[in-house]
Amino acid sequence: MMTRDEYISLGMIVKTRGISGDLVIRSNKKILQVKSNWKTIWVEIDGLLVPFFISSHTPLKNNEILIRLEDINLPEKAEKLKGRNTFLHKSDALLPSLDYSPEQIIGYMVIDVHSGKIGRITGIDDIPGNSLFRVEYRNREILIPIQEDLIREINQKERLVRVNLPGGFLEI
Repeated sequence: MMTRDEYISLGMIVKTRGISGDLVIRSNKKILQVKSNWKTIWVEIDGLLVPFFISSHTPLKNNEILIRLEDINLPEKAEKLKGRNTFLHKSDALLPSLDYSPEQIIGYMVIDVHSGKIGRITGIDDIPGNSLFRVEYRNREILIPIQEDLIREINQKERLVRVNLPGGFLEI
């Protein structure tokens, strides 16, 4: 049996496109690179991840992808999926140039380039379209977005994540 930990949030279905029921998925982060033989997308319906088979997929902008599903061939059918979160099985994702998965860096020390040591990563919140590090900071938990523009370095040997947080972030 597969668990939710085996999936990566891809984004939300924001609109339909064309007369064939194509779907546009938008993510708050850059769309992950997927394997060329990617065949299944998982759509959250009533709290469950339901598989749909992909007949084609095309990247649009940095944060959008156009998908055609095998059983969805009319705009009316596609419209029923609008507003739903989508997921990708980890086995379908190509690893980014940083050879890690967020779950592997639990326990790493987070160091801000301005403020210095912040604390250890205690977990990952995978909110659709916005994954977050949970970090223990001054006896409270803070959430740091897992975004390329904030993360400067992930050093596996030293078990640390170097970030560049916006001014005032830690005071919130």
